[in-house]
Amino acid sequence: MEIAQRIAKLLEEVENTCQHYGSDFSNLQIVAVSKSRSIDQIKSAHEAGMIFFGENRVQEAQIKHPQMPKDSILHMIGHLQKNKVTKAVRLFQCVQSVDSTELAMKIAHCADTLGSSIDIMLELHTGEGTKSGYQDEQELTDSLAQIYEEPAIRVVGLMTMAPFTNHKINISRAFSRLATLFSCLRSKYSDLHFLSMGMSRDYHIAIAEGGNMIRIGNSIFGPYNE
Repeated sequence: MEIAQRIAKLLEEVENTCQHYGSDFSNLQIVAVSKSRSIDQIKSAHEAGMIFFGENRVQEAQIKHPQMPKDSILHMIGHLQKNKVTKAVRLFQCVQSVDSTELAMKIAHCADTLGSSIDIMLELHTGEGTKSGYQDEQELTDSLAQIYEEPAIRVVGLMTMAPFTNHKINISRAFSRLATLFSCLRSKYSDLHFLSMGMSRDYHIAIAEGGNMIRIGNSIFGPYNE
């Protein structure tokens, strides 16, 4: 199946899922996970309507960045090492995977030094095997309070990866946990707009739990062995 066909099918399924759960399809953003995908694949996805692209590694994003469509918006969705922050600030419009106050402050410092600003999201660990992310809600909340007024960064949302399992209840619990925290924090922090959770295998559950940003790889580009 061509990438354009995959995207058309995905959009139809996402819209149906939103309607089923009473979510606003027009307010949902899809990040095309383009890690390990070619520039030709990325351009095909862009031609079919994708604007947001997610990369896991700074080095790979550096190679792709000069060749990407000019209006594409690049998100860092993998773990960001502190020694790669300056390069990341130059490349990405948003870092979704901020997992510590120290990392957030380093991003803020680098952005300020470069005379720029950048959006970030805070990642909560909810059971995914790599254990990246803030380890509990209180840690994330305390960090948000410390970094929210930093002028060079804007905290625009929360992110998580559900545990890799076929048990839908466990996935739902992970997403519900982040959604509950998001709901609590939004009343105090007005820039929090995005609840980034759900991938090709579980975005239906994420939408059911209130997610409004999903990160989709295989359903757009196909399996890696194609």
